[in-house]
Amino acid sequence: MRIMPQLVKGGKHVFAWVTLNDSSTITLPPEIVDEYEFKPNEKLVLMPGSRKSGGFSIGPKRNLTDSPLNPLRNHETVQEDQVLMSRGKPFIVTRLGEGSTVVFSKEALDLFGVEKGAKLLAVRGSGLGPGFVAKGPIMIEAFKHPEIEEY
Repeated sequence: MRIMPQLVKGGKHVFAWVTLNDSSTITLPPEIVDEYEFKPNEKLVLMPGSRKSGGFSIGPKRNLTDSPLNPLRNHETVQEDQVLMSRGKPFIVTRLGEGSTVVFSKEALDLFGVEKGAKLLAVRGSGLGPGFVAKGPIMIEAFKHPEIEEY
């Protein structure tokens, strides 16, 4: 397994660059799939990123069971692409597709402020799932590191 760069001392570890393609999908790098134990066809929850970094995080539904952030807590059934609110923030349920791809609805792209063609920095997030940074200081620093792989 390759070593993930840490761009600045004490900063987040970086998996890779991922691009949101014209089909509104991203492909998760194998290191993310392994570290967070993503399973084919598994339900995932898209969560908003921070104000500073933008973007979003992706967590398997099973990782949210005990989390205070769990937007599914008060919902008996949840449809894919359904927007749920928790603590004033939007969450969207999706699924891991073939080849470790994640499909984004137009609504998800709008909610998280991401457009097709966007280059996102995949970083180690919380125990809930990886983050996909869309802006801010970490992105500026990452552009200085050509060794970061692209997916």
